[in-house]
Amino acid sequence: MGMHNMGSYRVAAWLAALALLPSAAQAQTVKARDLSPIEVDPSKVETPALAFAETEDDRRGYDKYFYFSRPGASFADAYQDVRECDALARGVSFHTGTQVPYPYAGTMAGALGGAVGSLMVDAIFGSAERRRLRRVNLRTCMGFKGYTRHGLNKDLWQRFNFEEGNRTVPDEERQKFLQMQAKAATAGRPSSQELEF
Repeated sequence: MGMHNMGSYRVAAWLAALALLPSAAQAQTVKARDLSPIEVDPSKVETPALAFAETEDDRRGYDKYFYFSRPGASFADAYQDVRECDALARGVSFHTGTQVPYPYAGTMAGALGGAVGSLMVDAIFGSAERRRLRRVNLRTCMGFKGYTRHGLNKDLWQRFNFEEGNRTVPDEERQKFLQMQAKAATAGRPSSQELEF
């Protein structure tokens, strides 16, 4: 093998390895999270609006737009539960990849094309799948902790929830949303129908 070909393979290997490096968002999920209880005065946390006139569009969106409830739970317990389940759901790591077509396998073009293709596919499809898996894990965790799930109008949901696909929510903003979710969970018996997990 000539020196030129050897250099090409090194560059190709470097590009392929670069495509496998975790993003900043992924690296954050690997870090240990401090889940020791945080003292928060519930009177200073906004209670989200949960009442709405349900429409067919709302019912179709309940897979994405919902809140949890456990009447009788304290705000401190609900906040800790939401934080723990959020940490579990954040740990989900799903990234798509592409196979390099056979004629280009082992070539510089194949490595570069595979790296670019993987990044594009992950940006388009991986983000949606990470959001879906986060919702599934969040639902499973909160159900295990004894909460019920109730559908919510998308506009109301967006006021105290967030989604993460290709971006992460800064911790200060995240805690504000989680506190409001805990407030919703302890706001009393929901008037909307309970949904399956």
